[in-house]
Amino acid sequence: MRLFFSTLLCFFCLSLHAQKFTIHSENVEGNLVETQGEIIVDVEKASILINLNGRQIFLKKVSFRKGDIGELIGYKETIDNKLRIVFSPNKDRKGNRRKVSHTMTYTVVASFSGQKTILSYNLIKRRR
Repeated sequence: MRLFFSTLLCFFCLSLHAQKFTIHSENVEGNLVETQGEIIVDVEKASILINLNGRQIFLKKVSFRKGDIGELIGYKETIDNKLRIVFSPNKDRKGNRRKVSHTMTYTVVASFSGQKTILSYNLIKRRR
């Protein structure tokens, strides 16, 4: 019984920490471009911190839901735009993408003009 509770407590403590990713590269029209930065996803606090090339973007009050197997989808809607962030595991581990653990697709749709911008980043999950 004590083993059960200690295992349960261990899993609970692991889930309280945010997941951290290092940005490996950015996909620009099929070409990989080297970028520097990190992404911190905190599901419990409903926030995402994106630090990209020295510029910080902090998104709070993000709605999260599960997608396909291993996929996490985040939504944030404001008056100006709608954001959709999809974290999916890397299924293509060939060539330059061998170290990449996840792919993040960042989609922004402007409310008034309807202009859609899609950015794709290759991420490496940081372990504790």
